[in-house]
Amino acid sequence: MINRLIIITLTLVVFILSCKKQGQLVEPDITNGDVEFTITGIYRSQTFAIQAGINGYYMFSDVYVQPSQSFFTFQSDLKKLNCSGNCPSSLSIFLSSYNNDTNVGRFNDSLMFNTSRNFNFTIDSISSLGFQTTNEIYVDFVNNSGVELSSRFMTTNEGNLSNFTITNVTEFDVNANGQKTKKVDFQLFCYVKDTIGGVTDSLYFDGAFGFAYPSP
Repeated sequence: MINRLIIITLTLVVFILSCKKQGQLVEPDITNGDVEFTITGIYRSQTFAIQAGINGYYMFSDVYVQPSQSFFTFQSDLKKLNCSGNCPSSLSIFLSSYNNDTNVGRFNDSLMFNTSRNFNFTIDSISSLGFQTTNEIYVDFVNNSGVELSSRFMTTNEGNLSNFTITNVTEFDVNANGQKTKKVDFQLFCYVKDTIGGVTDSLYFDGAFGFAYPSP
């Protein structure tokens, strides 16, 4: 299947670069029809599938440092363009860096993204900063009704049973913010809830996301 090409004009790129704030998301410059960012799997016993370039979906990515934290946060979202807030049928993945160091010159992308990396699911429903430490992951999923579910509301036992496995990593295009990106193929199983102690749902997904990373 050939993706619709996503064309970003020079004017739009300049606008995005001039208006970017910390944590704002930008799409990788998708110009290669052979590369696909996708999610396929099972949610509530039903098949769930979305793909960048189809039905208005884009792959957004960013890397930034939260206030008072000493590591990088990596955020990637597969959602529809021009959608803000809880975008129905969308998935966001957040990763924290492998060590406490925000020096861009010392960042090692091969250590961050490889098939032997292990991430622990963070279970912290209170902190607005997302992560408390390094080597963590959490997932936000918005179902087709617009209800946001998060892995951060899992119990400790549910977190121990969840996993995020990187199966392949390839270099990809520079995104609209000038950040280098990697295409990361993965397998994801985790529990998600809308509140603390809420009804538990589960996600069984295979996917490929674009992740921006810091570089000199």
